[in-house]
Amino acid sequence: MLKVRCLAACTAVIFLHIATLGQQANPLELRPFRAGDKWGYADQTGKLIIQPQFDEAEPFSEGLARVKVGGNNVLGAPFVAGGRWGFINEEGLMVIQPQFYSAENFVKGRAYVSIGELRIIGGRGSVVKVKFYGKHGYIDKSGKFTRTSAKERFAHSGAG
Repeated sequence: MLKVRCLAACTAVIFLHIATLGQQANPLELRPFRAGDKWGYADQTGKLIIQPQFDEAEPFSEGLARVKVGGNNVLGAPFVAGGRWGFINEEGLMVIQPQFYSAENFVKGRAYVSIGELRIIGGRGSVVKVKFYGKHGYIDKSGKFTRTSAKERFAHSGAG
């Protein structure tokens, strides 16, 4: 009787594992794709899913991807100057409007962002001093902002 119960339990565990395998994978697996000076997203076969329209694009994390709009392409630079970061979903819809000076990927439901701007505060000759004016904190997936301390930021990054 004990052998029968053990066999039934093992069979159930194996069945549940097989049934959930297909649910764990992201069928789209969208990746940033560059066309000219704009970025969109393609699936793993190379088929374009989200049309190129962003100045910069980062991989998806927790169902959202960071995208930059309104920037200026600097000739020869590996980045786009200016602009603001926002977040799109896997359908290409802007779910958190571009408003962030900088943004990181979502981790455990939150993304670290900076709202503000760099300003030139002085300088002498060829040396220019700049300072960030604004605030730093986290947003949730609805875009709600919460200010944070450096200590909490360090702990959330996984470095603490």
